[in-house]
Amino acid sequence: MPQLQDSGLSVERVRKGIKMKRSSGRQRSRTDSDVFKPGDPETDTVGILPPAVRARLHDLFMQIEKEFESLYVENLSLQEKLDWAEKECMPSEKVLQAETPDAGPLKAKNQGSQKIKPAQKLRVQTSRIVSSFKPSGATCTLVREFLGHRDGVWHVAVAKSQRLVASASADQRAFVWEVESGKCLAQYRGHSGSVNTVRFHPTQDSLVLTSSGDGTAHVWRVNPDQRGQTTGSSEEELEGMDELSGAVGGPIIDDVGDSTSTQRYYTPLLTLRGHSGVVIAADWLVSPEQIVTASWDRTANVYDSSTGEFLLALTGHDCELTHVCGHPSQRLAVTSSKDTTFRLWDFRDPIHSVSVFQGHTESVTCAVLTAEDKVVSGSDDRSVKVWDLRNMRSPLAAIHLDSPVNILDVSSQGIIAIPHDNRHVRLYDSLGQRIARLPRNSQQAHRRMVCACAWGEDRPGLKANLFTCGFDRRVCGWKVVHSLEAEVRSNSEESVILVTEHKEGNKLALRIHSQRGNTTCFFDSTSHIGHVIHGVDCQRSGSLPLECICQSSGCTPYIPTMAIMDYLGEHKEHTEVNESVVGPADVVHLKHDFNGTSIEAVFLGNANHSSFTLQFIRVATQGEKFGLPSGELKLEYRILGWDTEEDEDADAFRPPPGVYCPPINSSLRPMPSLSDQFSLDAEAESHLISYETLHVDSVEKLLSYTYRPHLHYASDFLYHLNLFLPNQKGSEAFRIVHDFKSGIQYRINQASGNCSIEPIPAVATDAVPLSNHHSHIKHANDLLFMPLGNDYVYSGTRRVRGVLCDVWIGKRPVNRDFHSTVEIIFSHRNWTIEVEVLNQERQIPMAVITYATKNRSEDRFPKVARTYFYSYSVGHSKWEHFEIASCLKRNNRLFLGLTLQVSYDYLLQHNLDSIHDSIRREIAGLAAVSPLRITDLSLSSGVKPEELEVYFVLLERANLTSGSLNDGKMPVSMSDAYMFLSNSTGKDIPVHLRLKLYPDKIQVVTVKEKSLHRLSESFHPNGRRQKIQLAHAGYTAGSMAGLGFSMAILGVGLGMFIGFLMWKKNQSSLSYLIAD
Repeated sequence: MPQLQDSGLSVERVRKGIKMKRSSGRQRSRTDSDVFKPGDPETDTVGILPPAVRARLHDLFMQIEKEFESLYVENLSLQEKLDWAEKECMPSEKVLQAETPDAGPLKAKNQGSQKIKPAQKLRVQTSRIVSSFKPSGATCTLVREFLGHRDGVWHVAVAKSQRLVASASADQRAFVWEVESGKCLAQYRGHSGSVNTVRFHPTQDSLVLTSSGDGTAHVWRVNPDQRGQTTGSSEEELEGMDELSGAVGGPIIDDVGDSTSTQRYYTPLLTLRGHSGVVIAADWLVSPEQIVTASWDRTANVYDSSTGEFLLALTGHDCELTHVCGHPSQRLAVTSSKDTTFRLWDFRDPIHSVSVFQGHTESVTCAVLTAEDKVVSGSDDRSVKVWDLRNMRSPLAAIHLDSPVNILDVSSQGIIAIPHDNRHVRLYDSLGQRIARLPRNSQQAHRRMVCACAWGEDRPGLKANLFTCGFDRRVCGWKVVHSLEAEVRSNSEESVILVTEHKEGNKLALRIHSQRGNTTCFFDSTSHIGHVIHGVDCQRSGSLPLECICQSSGCTPYIPTMAIMDYLGEHKEHTEVNESVVGPADVVHLKHDFNGTSIEAVFLGNANHSSFTLQFIRVATQGEKFGLPSGELKLEYRILGWDTEEDEDADAFRPPPGVYCPPINSSLRPMPSLSDQFSLDAEAESHLISYETLHVDSVEKLLSYTYRPHLHYASDFLYHLNLFLPNQKGSEAFRIVHDFKSGIQYRINQASGNCSIEPIPAVATDAVPLSNHHSHIKHANDLLFMPLGNDYVYSGTRRVRGVLCDVWIGKRPVNRDFHSTVEIIFSHRNWTIEVEVLNQERQIPMAVITYATKNRSEDRFPKVARTYFYSYSVGHSKWEHFEIASCLKRNNRLFLGLTLQVSYDYLLQHNLDSIHDSIRREIAGLAAVSPLRITDLSLSSGVKPEELEVYFVLLERANLTSGSLNDGKMPVSMSDAYMFLSNSTGKDIPVHLRLKLYPDKIQVVTVKEKSLHRLSESFHPNGRRQKIQLAHAGYTAGSMAGLGFSMAILGVGLGMFIGFLMWKKNQSSLSYLIAD
């Protein structure tokens, strides 16, 4: 395709998203600077094109790009439908399984290929088999997204410490992210072409290696502990690089966080040159440290990693190279190429050797070396093959897929993560058995082609252990937890027990389904401390898994498979091992018969004995040997095929929604704080769905909303009659104000101003019954008083309507025989930023959910009420929502004033709304009344420049129109409140008020001694303003009435006059009869 030197169009932008021909593979294209070189006679002729022609070609290329992108999206949609049709119509995949010893001969593809090996040779491997076997499944959950790249992300890598992850993108940048927070710590902008791969140093997280389409590879250093530094360039260079990065075109998404916390690097420590084409990949070699690069010029180069000196050129491939990978611990490297081969380079001897391997029919996109001396290759022929370095004549396993393979990766446990063009990421073991597939729906996972995968180490406490990147400009972090599902039969019970086991480091989770009920427990296998859940009741336990298996009704005949494997490992000298070869796999049969315990286990393993998959167990023993009640146990375990749950909230080590588990340690994660005043829309969902707009004061525990009763008509006749009458549906609106501190509810008719005062209904603050009418009030009460709930514990993350959220759960007191819990859900700290006046970051409330049941043994809560919050906005001193002056006695009020020793000009430099609000609260606190009774507050400069005059009105307490308060304690009367104010301000001891100038700045001011004084209504600023308004209103009304009466009289007089003139005219035209 012809290129334009000055058009600013990037080739990768044109080819991005295009479904390339599989015979040639996907092209990782370069930018214009990669392709055109000034003075080159083959390309410099393009510069003679007129600017109009170049602009026209640019527009045509953009149209082609949009057309191909739309075709690509349509192709993905059709592919999804085909996948679904194949899944529904075709039989399920067959998994090679070993039958039990008494079930007959072993089923295999080739019975004649079985070879029985002597048991003496394999007996020493018993401990290795039982300690390294893999469960047969996994659960996958998206836990983190890293956003900020402006173009497709080609590659992703994980640091040795598992703390950092790096990404390489076609936007000519490489990012370094912090896994825990998801923030971008560093950007590297030293390349002038697409950054194709990125690699951390094997032992130093600070050294990063990148390869690029500009024909070079760079080594640069990053310091994660330093923030906001820019190294290696001048200001002019910074501007030039920013212009270059913005010239790529397309929508720009730059969400890498605050620029003050992101380092930017422009100059590398080492620049590796020597290739005449795109450097498609680069990796480290160990002992001594070297770097190997792969290029489209069909060669791979070796460099000294300390000096950057060119050492060796590796030639032999017939087409462009696609990938290079070094061995984790040995001086080996493997390169893959579009010539359908991959080559193994051995540098352990002074004279290196090379081996060529042919096993694919199309371009080999990648080949990865593992620590277990295997090579895993992926190709455009839609296959992945596993090879043994000691026997490369045929693959150990072949995985046939439905889409071409991109850059895959292999975990330390031998699990292969395979990314595809169709947005799938599948997990397989080294035997070719499918383990899981990463979720792929509209709210999570990738939306375009997945380009690469990278495994992290499986350590306890890590939030993500698998990372993927794609052409949708995103990097995703996943949590993959290995699991095992077994069907257990016992001689003492006829029923079948279904058990699911999850293992992550030292953490174990068991889910047991039996006739006695469903039981779940998750605990630490070393301390045996954890939680056990029976139904919806969760208790803390220190003797697990015994309490998980045994209940008050008896013990379930079951021994965890992990305990059986530990027992075999401890008694390996009494365990006999036999092995039979079945095609590419080995069937390993372990038999243990010692001291009254008989165990038979069947594993599937490969010829290298590096991974084993459990298939069957038979146990005959005494229960006390495994910590169970005494008695004989005979169990048979059949490992079932795992159907991976794609629930985004699935977590084996977290209780189900609504289940409260008491914390094990005393360290609790505090809930986020609320804004002082805010408004939000609430969607209450119980039996029906209702919507309300709530106004909340979190400091004074106030809630205000508008209630509009809807009139319902009894018959269709009245309904049709109503079409010709004024619409009365919802004609009256009531503003409801709840004062949760005093327990009073104010109901104000907004049309007439009439008010009723009554106690807050008990059902509004009670957990049950979960009526739809009061659920949003109850949930607002839970939200307001959540800081006082010491029983709230952090329950992990969950997605609420597509937003990642943090969940806290609390246990409410038992009421009306109901067991109830409440969940308070806030947006995750990395997802939502609330922008106030001062750009303050805050987690906002997303939902409150209440669960209730009368039977704790039930598997789920039958009663659930949910309130979702949206349209969140912060308010400042919006007391019009809480104004209740019309409810109180207007003829019994005090107009007061006092003086503060602070300059009014000083306060003008800050947030007056917040200051106004603080003064109201402080005065109410001195008077021991609710701030609702402090109204008409106004500020003005005092007699002295350093003084501030405060005028306000103190209202009388509310008299209940019906009912009585629950505690029977009435609010303070107006006279008592005035006495409290006089006593506090009249003493010689100075009184201090805390004024909130900004959300994080408090100013302490002093009340002038004996400055409290009473005013008449005429001298109060608001009182004078009201009188003037009333006078103007009266004058206007009287004037209009007089003018109307005068116009009426004038109209009558004018009518009579015109009538008289008309009569006179008619009289003159009459004929008179004159007598003769």
